[in-house]
Amino acid sequence: MHFYNPVRDLLKHMRNANDSSLIGDCFLERGNSLIFLGAPGAGKSKSAQALCGSLATGTAFVDMKPARALRVLYVQAEDTIDDLAESFQGFVKHTLDGDKDSIELLEKNLIIVTVVGHSGPEFLEWLEKACERHKPDVVVVDPLLAFIGCDLVDQKSVTRFLRGLLHPILIKHNCGFIGVHHKRKGEEGSELDQGLGSTEFSAFFRGAISLSVSKARHQELTMKVVKRQRQLGWTDADGNPTDTKYLLKGQ
Repeated sequence: MHFYNPVRDLLKHMRNANDSSLIGDCFLERGNSLIFLGAPGAGKSKSAQALCGSLATGTAFVDMKPARALRVLYVQAEDTIDDLAESFQGFVKHTLDGDKDSIELLEKNLIIVTVVGHSGPEFLEWLEKACERHKPDVVVVDPLLAFIGCDLVDQKSVTRFLRGLLHPILIKHNCGFIGVHHKRKGEEGSELDQGLGSTEFSAFFRGAISLSVSKARHQELTMKVVKRQRQLGWTDADGNPTDTKYLLKGQ
């Protein structure tokens, strides 16, 4: 794919003029992506599922407000039907408060698919067909580890998967992408570079959120924006900009 951007057009460009922003002030845009990082047991999947529900119903999740109710394709590999049912029943009860209109939006806009046995280019062939069929605004893949199909430290292979194969699909189908990914054991280095495998995981994704369990209070999760903080626009109780929010596990 090739795109020519004349300077005269750039100088006249109005931010989000083509309605490309999906979350925040272009924190997640059509054709682009963000990564959701967390250690095993930190609540990545439950948080990602709550975010999917919020995107599908146009409601905020931890002050992440979608532009409107969005069509979401959630592709997962690890949770059982019991896990999924528990998660989304909890979302309906605690976030939607049983509101019938919101439940109808959730049922209409959220497509949940469990995919087993597809990885690498084969998975992306499946994903492209799924995008053609369902026409999502946002694709959420949980976890990336299950679908990438290559050595995670092989930068050439990771780059081909993300930039050479995945990114053109996002552009072609005009959708955003959220990848749920594991942190390295020990969590060495900056939070942005804690993702398991190649540094390409931190380089490719335009936005990044790190999820961790509070050491002081085991039931509290810390969500920190570690890339493109300004575009998400989080503020604290006093209205000051912040990159960190807290929530209870299972919330």
